[in-house]
Amino acid sequence: SVQRMRNAPLRARILTAVLGVAMFAVVSPASAQLRDESESFETARGLALGTGSRASSVSTSAVAYNAANLPIGSVYHVEAFSGYEPKFGRWVVGAAVADSMTSRLAMGAMFRGIISDGHQGYSGFDGKLAAGYPLSDQIAIGVAGRLMSYEHEGPAYGTLKTGDLRAHHFTMDAAIRFTPTPGLNIAALGNNLVDVGSSLVPRLVGGSIAYSTDMGLSFGADALTDTTTFDKAKVLTGGGVEYLAAGQIPIRAGYRFDSGRETHAITAGIGFVNESMGLDFALQQLVKGGNNSELLFSFRYFVQ
Repeated sequence: SVQRMRNAPLRARILTAVLGVAMFAVVSPASAQLRDESESFETARGLALGTGSRASSVSTSAVAYNAANLPIGSVYHVEAFSGYEPKFGRWVVGAAVADSMTSRLAMGAMFRGIISDGHQGYSGFDGKLAAGYPLSDQIAIGVAGRLMSYEHEGPAYGTLKTGDLRAHHFTMDAAIRFTPTPGLNIAALGNNLVDVGSSLVPRLVGGSIAYSTDMGLSFGADALTDTTTFDKAKVLTGGGVEYLAAGQIPIRAGYRFDSGRETHAITAGIGFVNESMGLDFALQQLVKGGNNSELLFSFRYFVQ
């Protein structure tokens, strides 16, 4: 009896410790998973350049990041892409087209399907239609409409203000691009301006600056504010450097910091381009705040 009383506090402490470990095991994966959730259109070039180097985006990358850059150049490109996130067992497959040849009003479209493992995260589809118009050689504007349908998979959880991983809505992007001198682009950007109430589709407002040299070297930086996901506005910053080696091999590296999710990521990519086609591969790897990896591969055909 006395021995039983002495062992009671010890048993209580052991039971408390076991319950604590069990709760940590249950709660931690969900929290970590949600911390990294934010779904946006990406291209292999943009993913390799951190946050996209959005002021320098052209062709199908302009559809994804900055519609005001669609009028840059005279192109008709068709692209197919596929991506994979090993941690979530999630695949992305899609296609895009960009046309700045047919008329002064440049247009583009992008569509993708997202296939998860059925146990965590989300699956669905996402489509975007973008248009850009040059007001002059130095100024262009762009708008895009985006329609998405994401369905949550796995156990319910939520640590963010808008933690629901469902989204069946329409939203819009807007952008303006300034080119004060050849090679220098400055952009003001607004993404997902219609709040859809999901952490997957945050409203982002901010800007980007990029500079390209005649030697095949370009670099850019982006600063965007997430105004809807958290209780307070949080900043997403990053950028990257790109070098076109031998006139055909783009080599890219970048960095990305999300202050809301407290994650840091490094990015890299390589490709091949000639007069008729382009291949690109990109990797994003979290180095702090998680260990997620994202791979993206694209094939682009130059119709003109």
